[in-house]
Amino acid sequence: MTDKKKNAILDKASKMYLEYEYKNLFEYLNACKGQFQIDTKRENKKFNHLFALVDAFQNNLSDAEELCNECIKVEPKEIDYYFVLSYVFLKLREYDKVLTNTKYYLINHKNKKIGNLSHTYSKHFKCQIYSFIGTAQAEIGNYEEAVTQFLKAIKTEKENQLPYLQLVNLYLHTNEYSQAEQLIQKGIKNCNQIQELRLLEKSLEISQQSPTLNQFKFDVEFSEIDQLNPNSQDYATLTILADTYKNDKKYEKALQIYEVLLHVEPNNERLLFSLSECYLIMGHEDSAIIGFERVLALAPGHKFAQEQLDRYKKAEFVN
Repeated sequence: MTDKKKNAILDKASKMYLEYEYKNLFEYLNACKGQFQIDTKRENKKFNHLFALVDAFQNNLSDAEELCNECIKVEPKEIDYYFVLSYVFLKLREYDKVLTNTKYYLINHKNKKIGNLSHTYSKHFKCQIYSFIGTAQAEIGNYEEAVTQFLKAIKTEKENQLPYLQLVNLYLHTNEYSQAEQLIQKGIKNCNQIQELRLLEKSLEISQQSPTLNQFKFDVEFSEIDQLNPNSQDYATLTILADTYKNDKKYEKALQIYEVLLHVEPNNERLLFSLSECYLIMGHEDSAIIGFERVLALAPGHKFAQEQLDRYKKAEFVN
């Protein structure tokens, strides 16, 4: 295959990735596999990161990790592979490895060791790297650092709505509602695609009216709860509603919604931590301690969960 043909395939595949057409990208690259050999040799390395990305987005995380590690042996400063590994470890909730691989990405990016995909779309990928770091820091309880990283992501690519959404959700979690509202408006002004920001704006308006859970029809039957998708707007609305009830000290209502959300996403550290806080405030110490211990099992670096456990152990020792 000629270099011109290879570059045409790479360009088309890259555009599919940037437009989030993962299913089409997967089918297209598989169809192209017969036209050239994919291996870890330098000649065809420009395609390997795309196959690794496809594996990652298809949840074939071990395959993606294995391919990246093999390619890094040949090209240790090729930053595209560190990008994929950062995403893989984020999915696996291995946040220390996320921070390690994003660090390698940024070091080599600074040294002009730009990858094939990262070279063409440098701003987009650097924005996502900052978002990965922000997400990892938020999950381990380093909220101040998470805010810093999300703001870097926004500064890098102000028209990308993803870091706005992530930072808005963090502000809502820390009960900083005015900052959340201001950021939503800033995102609506700057972003090319604003559908999710508009929906989040509406959800925030609804939640501030303190609606009852019955309006969302999620407290009737578990058959309906099972249909709730973590990526859906209903899920986002319920999350905002639970945080609002918690902020308003309506802990029983907040607790009810957190339990619904955790039925759908049982390993969500943020929701589990909020649930445990409600248990603690309501005097259910045993349930709270179990919850904080689960948070630490999922995110060993979560400093706020560790602080709560240390405080409990100290009080128990004094008594």
